[in-house]
Amino acid sequence: MATTRTKTTRTKSTPDTRALPAALAKRAKAQHDAKRQRLAAVGFAAIALVNDLRRRVTGDYLAIGKALAELRQNGVADALGCADFAEICQRHFAMSVEHAERLVRLAERFERAVALDLGYERACALLALADATPEDDAPEELLHATLTLPTKETLVVDGASTAQLFAAAKAFRQARADANPGGTDKGGRTTTVAERAAFRALQKHVAADERFEPVRLTHVARGKAQGAVIRVDVPQALWEAFVRAMAKRKQ
Repeated sequence: MATTRTKTTRTKSTPDTRALPAALAKRAKAQHDAKRQRLAAVGFAAIALVNDLRRRVTGDYLAIGKALAELRQNGVADALGCADFAEICQRHFAMSVEHAERLVRLAERFERAVALDLGYERACALLALADATPEDDAPEELLHATLTLPTKETLVVDGASTAQLFAAAKAFRQARADANPGGTDKGGRTTTVAERAAFRALQKHVAADERFEPVRLTHVARGKAQGAVIRVDVPQALWEAFVRAMAKRKQ
């Protein structure tokens, strides 16, 4: 005798969407809040220092640049309630991000004694000239150099006025543009707007990862051939993990 089988309907399994246990969630939030507080403390201290230095009759522009570099650290803008470094500069200093970036670059590329001896304007002129020449010149290498300009005129750097240094930088940039019409400027500024934007994007990308909290990054101009580089201060254990991961991926 045939038996009637009862057809059962199987329910599809659904992924476990349960929230983290309350203790773990509380701990994660506490760690996140503590990190924001630390970064906010770093940020507000740097802001106070920059404002104090700017109020002085002879502001220490190199110290300002170093303090501004602190404000470009991972997560600082977010901890201060700002979208990015540009907003920090505008909100707290009424300073353009271009001017702030220039101060940071001066602090990164000049020895303190040399920079203070030159003064802000001449240091800026020398930096512009170093970034414009066809060679990968460091600013300090040009202090006592004699250059042949695109016009075939000779420029003795330490005997030239600041205005002449800016004019020479402009002449080198113009000559490069004339030689490469409609093309990409392959010389000159080693830290471009695009490079700085990419660097800030990288900082935002790793800001939420606790493993990167002890890492310190500095965006450094290193000449036109090499382009911008990132100087990294990273704990050895994290660096070892990175190298092993890259080696495994290569295999």
